[in-house]
Amino acid sequence: MRPTFAIKRDGTLWAWGDIESREVGFDDSSDVPTQVGSDSDWVTVVASAASFAIKRDGTLWAWGNNEWGNLGLGDRDDRDTPTQVGHDCDWA
Repeated sequence: MRPTFAIKRDGTLWAWGDIESREVGFDDSSDVPTQVGSDSDWVTVVASAASFAIKRDGTLWAWGNNEWGNLGLGDRDDRDTPTQVGHDCDWA
């Protein structure tokens, strides 16, 4: 089962579903929407085996399975929580 994500009007990020690939952004599977972190400036999110989201300031964040370096973080370590990708602030 792939996770489901939603962003509330207040900019908070929510997820639910299976964490088999660490893509939900918290430590345990959840059958109900669970807030990912405490940030309230998310504007878009996309999920697959890895998850990617953009914040209001244009920064790109990634988490999940990184077996092939697909998170763009310069390593192959999986991430359980959103981690900023580089330093650029112009992602759309």
